[in-house]
Amino acid sequence: MKWSSRPSATHNAVNPDTGYPSSSSPVAESAGAGLPATTPAWSATPDSEHGPLEPNGQPSSPTTHQQPPRKLAPSLSGRQLLNQRLQKYKLPAVFRVHLVGPPQQPRWKGSFWIKDTLLGCSRLEHSKAAAKEGAAMAALKWLNSNHYY
Repeated sequence: MKWSSRPSATHNAVNPDTGYPSSSSPVAESAGAGLPATTPAWSATPDSEHGPLEPNGQPSSPTTHQQPPRKLAPSLSGRQLLNQRLQKYKLPAVFRVHLVGPPQQPRWKGSFWIKDTLLGCSRLEHSKAAAKEGAAMAALKWLNSNHYY
């Protein structure tokens, strides 16, 4: 087959370097098959069309602004979650706190009760708030294990 720069109407000449017909690109051929014609990623488009490129190959945009990270809503504490669960089932819970140890180094132990049933008990903590939180988390575990979702 003789190489010609001008393809005939019945036969397209094939470029031996690329393997594609010299009169059209593979994208143009696929457009004839009912597919939309798009510019392939490897094609050389002038900078005037897309502007200068970033080092990662993406077009740079002078108006690109990064959004600040979203702030998440504050998570609920164990006491708040326990209060919601107790209100859902209309359970009257009582919190009890006990001071343990000498006055120089007080330790606190908290517990949640429903009538005569102990729902959760905390470990010895350095503050009342930590004892309440520990007892609430233990009570939530008890409620979950007894199918009070």
